[in-house]
Amino acid sequence: MGVGILTLIKQNLEDPKNWVVRLPSLFDQEKVIPEKTFKQLQEMKIPYFFNDYVDRWDILYGLFDLGVTDVYVCNELGFELDKVAAAAHKRHIGIRVFPNIAQSAWYKTSDLKKFFIRPEDIEDYEPFVDTFEIFVNEDVPTNVDQTLYKIYAKDQKWFGKLNEIISNFDNELDGRFTHPLWVSNRISCGKRCLKGGHCRMCDTIANLGDTLKKVGVTVEKPDPVELPTEEELDNLVDKYYKGKQEPFKWPSK
Repeated sequence: MGVGILTLIKQNLEDPKNWVVRLPSLFDQEKVIPEKTFKQLQEMKIPYFFNDYVDRWDILYGLFDLGVTDVYVCNELGFELDKVAAAAHKRHIGIRVFPNIAQSAWYKTSDLKKFFIRPEDIEDYEPFVDTFEIFVNEDVPTNVDQTLYKIYAKDQKWFGKLNEIISNFDNELDGRFTHPLWVSNRISCGKRCLKGGHCRMCDTIANLGDTLKKVGVTVEKPDPVELPTEEELDNLVDKYYKGKQEPFKWPSK
């Protein structure tokens, strides 16, 4: 699809304005995109981003400079999403991730040290991630993507082994026995464990899970507390003060 056709779509009065163009990877030798194309897209205010999975700060800022609307974040940068999101959102750029793939730049990285997101932790990542994309191989049954979507987007929990829903994850970590503290550091730890730091939270939580499994104790995140509406709050306040104004009565003998 050429820039001309995209321009016509952009100028159409019925354009819903909720779309963005995903261009091929910048490093795809067979589909090299001329730099003038970027400038044309920018001039016509056509939103675009690249099919590149970013795990380095240099490439991240390089894409920022090319005027993208979104960036895919993966591998090590998944452990610095607080910083990545701060840099991107400052420029009104969205963060995209694949939560159901265990990711690492090195093929022998320990599964617990790979970047992935449990369904239970989606809410914790929402301040830093704008789009969660479910990744499904083309050779799997068509209903798998719908099932994974339901698990991540609606249920936001999985009572079973994570390797059943997360690709490239061979660990026996079980959601039923994984303490909610699992996510507490992973959003911003920067993989301190591999940089001489003392953090061993992932291993500690996994070992705790093994113990909980042996004794048959399951854990899950508490349901969020729903705050009262303004009307409900006003009624509670009125009821409180009316109760305070009632005259005191001695208990009957």
